[in-house]
Amino acid sequence: MKDIKDWSLDDYADFTQILLSRLAVGRETYGIASLHKSDEALREDISQELLDVCGWSFLLWYKLQQQQERMKQLETGGHTDVPSHCPTCS
Repeated sequence: MKDIKDWSLDDYADFTQILLSRLAVGRETYGIASLHKSDEALREDISQELLDVCGWSFLLWYKLQQQQERMKQLETGGHTDVPSHCPTCS
């Protein structure tokens, strides 16, 4: 895995291709209905989507915290929830 500082324009191109694919799926699923929504309805949709992003970000952060804690336990030998094939547990 590359370090975050090593991103390239190819990585950005990958991102934009994924975005274009999602837009195409949305267009196939919902048609052009969003183009006919009022500004207020669009703002509300965006607000709800941003809350979803924040919620998913929290869940990812929490999961990463749990993984970091498990890594600390492994490094200090204080782990108890590792499968029996763990070489440091044998």
